[in-house]
Amino acid sequence: MTETFTTIAATKIKAGENFDSTFSDANYTTAINHAEATINVELAVTDVNLITDYTNLAVGVKEILGAACSSLAAMEAINYNASSYQNGSQAARMLNYNWSIYKDAMRILKEKDKSNFLRSF
Repeated sequence: MTETFTTIAATKIKAGENFDSTFSDANYTTAINHAEATINVELAVTDVNLITDYTNLAVGVKEILGAACSSLAAMEAINYNASSYQNGSQAARMLNYNWSIYKDAMRILKEKDKSNFLRSF
């Protein structure tokens, strides 16, 4: 499959410099696809598939979706081999950082005004 909401490069940045290099680009694509599906279902905007309708979204919405998606996918990469980080607390900080970005982005997208905007295109 392909990436829609974010790129492999953006996800690698969020995984940090100590991510396990054996987590291949194909693994990143799979992680991004998992994240995209999760976001699409979690937002559950009636009659809108954010993946197939992505090109019609406003730039700001795309940026928020990208932030959420890259953070969620990066968490999968970090968890693939957390021992590749300097210590357990570094991996935990990376996971907490990405979880915070993901939850904040999803909160913004779930607000009624945003949901109505997403339905409007």
